[in-house]
Amino acid sequence: MIRSAYGSIDARVDTQLETIREELLQIAAHSTEEGANADGA
Repeated sequence: MIRSAYGSIDARVDTQLETIREELLQIAAHSTEEGANADGA
């Protein structure tokens, strides 16, 4: 954790990995939706 007069930043590795995981899941879900739309056209 980094704390300053402007606020706090959670820079722990496990927090960074969780953020990356969430982003990758969103990208995968978006790609799946695009694939389903292409098949239905």
